[in-house]
This record gives sequence, C-alpha cells and structure tokens, in this order.
Amino acid sequence: MIKNKLFFLVKRMKINPSIKEEEWRVLREIAKFLNQFITHEKGPRYSYIDRLAAAYNSKIVEVTIQEALREARSAEFWVPDIESVEKFIELCNEDLKYSTIASALALAYQSRGGAYSVYFGSC
Repeated sequence: MIKNKLFFLVKRMKINPSIKEEEWRVLREIAKFLNQFITHEKGPRYSYIDRLAAAYNSKIVEVTIQEALREARSAEFWVPDIESVEKFIELCNEDLKYSTIASALALAYQSRGGAYSVYFGSC
C-alpha cells in the first residue's frame, strides 16, 4: 500500500513539467544523502526525513539539513556537494513541496532496483 502511494507520488512528480531536470538531480542527491540515515547498520533514524516531510517553513528545512550534514560528517557518511545543498535550500525557500518530494524519495530510495531507481536512475 505504501509502495503504491510512493509510486504514484514519484510518477506524478516526474511527469510534472514544472520541475526541471537540474532540480530533479538536486532532489535525488538530497534523497540519497537522507537515505543513509535509515539504512545505517546501527538502525534506522527517520528524524531528519520526518522533519523535512512536515516542514512548515524554510527555516526548518535549513536547520534540519545543517544538523544532518553535521551528523553525517562525524559518521563519515557520503555528503552531497555544497552547491546541491544550497540549491535544495533555495528550492525549499520557493516552495516546500521540494522538501516533501526529497523526503518521499529518501524513503523510496533503494540502491538496487525498486521504485526510486526505476524511475529516477541511480545517483
């Protein structure tokens, strides 16, 4: 059931011409980054994804990403380039839908197969 909802969201957003290819690239990078927190060997941590999915202003997005980057660097996770992070924050300043999309993609992301890789390719 959840997979079907994610599939619908991902397919609907991909078809939407208002999201440019560069914006999709940024969203995929942020999703890949966030996915590390739920696939880590110490167990899943959904807090960053939950906060981004429910963000009601862009300041929450900015603070959440800063905290996630800080933790990722200390845990030696892969971190997206600074340009992608800045672009993601800019997108969220324009419209919080980008935060919701990145969160959904992070939950759907699978390194081999699955809805995310079929529709968006690997990062």
